[in-house]
Parts: sequence; structure tokens; C-alpha cells
Amino acid sequence: MIPMSRTSAPSIALDAILQPIEKASGLPNQAYTSNDFLAQERDQVLGKSWAGLWFASDLPKKGYVKPVEFMGLPLVILRNKQDEIKVFHNVCSHRGMILVHDEMEVQGALRCKYHSWSYNLDGELKGTPHLGGIGQQKFDGFNHCDHGLKPVRSTVWM
Repeated sequence: MIPMSRTSAPSIALDAILQPIEKASGLPNQAYTSNDFLAQERDQVLGKSWAGLWFASDLPKKGYVKPVEFMGLPLVILRNKQDEIKVFHNVCSHRGMILVHDEMEVQGALRCKYHSWSYNLDGELKGTPHLGGIGQQKFDGFNHCDHGLKPVRSTVWM
């Protein structure tokens, strides 16, 4: 979440409409066209409540993944091997590269095209090629459990 400062244009405009009726004014035109207003609305309103992003039927079988974007945030929805639907931020925890570009069925793991880090369909980091040097998959002090995909709270409704 990107916090907005209290002196930003959206905050000033919101303060103006919350005044007593004799002093209040409506939202300025920028409230409907400004990226700053959109970011604040995403972070303060939409990001704190539930939003319907897809249908469970969009993931027809186990191992199916689909990239989606919600208000500028890249997400990936997937059906894991246990037939559970999960949502993660669609970025590699190593260098932030987008992981899934097209919807598809994954046979093994989600693999980043940049340094080939791989994740299972539960978001756990499974492979880190050459992390400790050529041919070394491990590095002292690096815990794979701390570097999985970042989950997004989700549920299947109905």
C-alpha cells in the first residue's frame, strides 16, 4: 500500500466535502481524472474491502494460472494441486519481474524468466539456481521460506 501525505490534493478535497454543509464544497473535477485520486481511492477504499476479480470457472483445472491486474497491481490467480484457488502478487521475490504473462496450465513450477527462481503453486520458493555461486543452489543465511510469493487475501464466494 502506498500511503498518501495529508497535504496531497485528494486529502484536501476530501477535507472540503466533510465540512459543515454551509462551508462544504463538492469534489473537484480532478477527483474523476487524477491518478493521485485514483491511488488514494485504491489504497483507502477499494484496497480495504472485497472486490470480485474473476470467476472460479476461469481456472478450469488444477495447475491453471491466470494473470490479472487490479487497479494497477499485477496479480496471479491459480488453482493449486489440491484444487484450491489462491491469489499472489505476480512478481518474483528476487528482482520483481512479472512471473505470469499469459493464462496457462503449469506442469511443474512457476519460473521467473530473469534468474530462473521457481515457485510451486502454493507460492513457496523452490528453486534458486546459482544463488551461492555457480552450481550452488543454497547460500548460508538465506531461508527459502522467507522469499515465497506474496499472498493476497482471497476467498471463493458461492
